[in-house]
Amino acid sequence: GTDHANIRNFMQTGAEGVTFELFPLESKN
Repeated sequence: GTDHANIRNFMQTGAEGVTFELFPLESKN
């Protein structure tokens, strides 16, 4: 349903932003 679509959209558009905030690449590098 729409929930599944929203999850897919979140993974494509929002996951990177959330991951960046939770685990900044600068900290890993």
